[in-house]
Amino acid sequence: MQQTPVKTTITLTPAEPPATAIRSHLRSIAKQASPASDATSNQDRNQWFANEISNHLAALSLFAEQYTPWLLPKFESLFTPPQLVGSEHKTIPTLLDAAEYVTELESQLTGTSRDLPKDSALAAAAAELLALLPATQQRLAQLKSDITTIASEAERHADAMEYGFLLVEARQLLSIGYDGITHELYSSCYDLLASEARIASFIAVAKGDIPQQSWFRLDRSHVLVNGRAALLSWTGTMFEYMMPSLWMRTFPDTLIARSLESAVRIQKDHVHNIPWGISESGFSKKILTADTATRPGEFQNSP
Repeated sequence: MQQTPVKTTITLTPAEPPATAIRSHLRSIAKQASPASDATSNQDRNQWFANEISNHLAALSLFAEQYTPWLLPKFESLFTPPQLVGSEHKTIPTLLDAAEYVTELESQLTGTSRDLPKDSALAAAAAELLALLPATQQRLAQLKSDITTIASEAERHADAMEYGFLLVEARQLLSIGYDGITHELYSSCYDLLASEARIASFIAVAKGDIPQQSWFRLDRSHVLVNGRAALLSWTGTMFEYMMPSLWMRTFPDTLIARSLESAVRIQKDHVHNIPWGISESGFSKKILTADTATRPGEFQNSP
């Protein structure tokens, strides 16, 4: 059965406080999420996609309930005058400050609830939110600790890495590898900006292991597909274009940002009603130097 595509939108105006915008977004998610049903056949493909979207929306709602319950739409009345009216309640606390914010919110809400009529809807909402805050505070404190630990460990590994010996001086680019037996660099280099290897170049420059000009030696050749310009990559996969953006900041209206948008649109338009987002993945063919290998994913159009 044809399923109407699910669209989630949020409109921010300059005068709209961030907390209000998030509540509007969560209200929209709650309206659009629906119970999932099993769908595995080709005929049920549209339903499967709808179910996946519904599952993601439900996961977002659950995250909000567990980590930011004060932003749930059902508690919005508690943050309108004359209840909690401080400017801190109109913004979104950072992860560094979130646990402390919850502690302060619990204190303020406890004081405010004493002045509310006992049988009112506001009193019931205050009691419900107060019951959620202790567990929320613990989750946020644990999340902060976990992410801080991960960040420290990642920084330790990054500092321990050495990239200088991989630089091919003649090309001012990083080699694809180093032969530990012959102690020689491979002559081939990672030479495209649209590549996961730009992560290594970025870190190597930031650490001072290689000169800054190496970053600008990464090739920025473009291709035009249906009027959309995109940086060239070796295999045209989502992995090459988008994986670095999982942690590298991407700025709007830049060369990389426009290429990311184009790569997504080009792939989506190309495949026509089949799963898209082609990337590299493992496959079982045995090779001499490893048990498995990777190659770009392949999809064939089905009737």
